Amino acid sequence: PLLAGQPSLKPEGPVQIVEFNARRPFHPERLHDAIDHLLDGVIRTRGRMWLANRPGHVMWLESAGGGLRVSNAGRWIAAMTVSEAAYEDRERRALADLMWDNEFGDRHTAMTILVCGARADDVNSALNDALLTDDEFAARGDWAGYPDPFGDWHQEPCTRDDVTVVSDGTDHGMA
Repeated sequence: PLLAGQPSLKPEGPVQIVEFNARRPFHPERLHDAIDHLLDGVIRTRGRMWLANRPGHVMWLESAGGGLRVSNAGRWIAAMTVSEAAYEDRERRALADLMWDNEFGDRHTAMTILVCGARADDVNSALNDALLTDDEFAARGDWAGYPDPFGDWHQEPCTRDDVTVVSDGTDHGMA
């Protein structure tokens, strides 16, 4: 067989696919702490996330082996004007319509995690614990003030204030 000697893909085997979905945002500091669970015993993670302190931006998380990347993946359709949303791909608008929430629009978290040796319950528990609590969720006015361990990301198009000129005189357009 093609996979002879490879880890079993049966549900009782060490390799499993974990789907994590949530309709409430992550607390940025608790998510940062939970990322340790996405590196230990996890082969690959990919997905979009909703961070409470960044309500307009889709956050993308990707890991493979010991490497991890967290980046801005654009804006939620709910954070766009009607004319901006009209320029989004038809498929993206259709998906947003299917999951639309009257209060939060298309904001959500959806991740697929391939684990080998890690317990799926531990990964799910770590991610669930990183979501806002009921009290935090009810206090929307506080979300913007949450400390953000993920730092700033550069947005396009940049303004002249966003540009850093390095010693060689080249304009690299990075803050």
